[in-house]
Amino acid sequence: MLLRHEDLFHVGIVVDDLQKGMEQYGDSPGLAWRECACPTPDVLTPQGCRKMRAGAVYSDNGPLHYELIQRDDDGLWQQVGLHDLGYFTDDLVGDIERLAEHGFAEEGVMHRDGLPTAAYVTLAGAIRVELIPRSSCQRLIGREA
Repeated sequence: MLLRHEDLFHVGIVVDDLQKGMEQYGDSPGLAWRECACPTPDVLTPQGCRKMRAGAVYSDNGPLHYELIQRDDDGLWQQVGLHDLGYFTDDLVGDIERLAEHGFAEEGVMHRDGLPTAAYVTLAGAIRVELIPRSSCQRLIGREA
């Protein structure tokens, strides 16, 4: 099985402004938000390596969480709107390879201290999946997967 439905944990949405996005996407469904994060991992893409400069925030509500990502004109987060479906993985590198064998293209792999911490892969340039190690679950959404 390539992607397990039970590992789906977020829908990523790129917004122009995180605070306004939290109001826009949170008010109607009554979402509460976790603390905003401004990670700065290196992102290795087919075009080369760059530093991520986008802030992000996860909803506190689940089991399916919202992830809002600050738009970044120079990277993977340029287009406002639906961005990705986020899945937890127990084998980040292995799952990237398995998905590549089934037609997914590697779009970007985030690294911190030389180790991969997350990855974006796309299928036919239309469906973007973010793979995140399950060990990040508590830090990102405040619970175990």
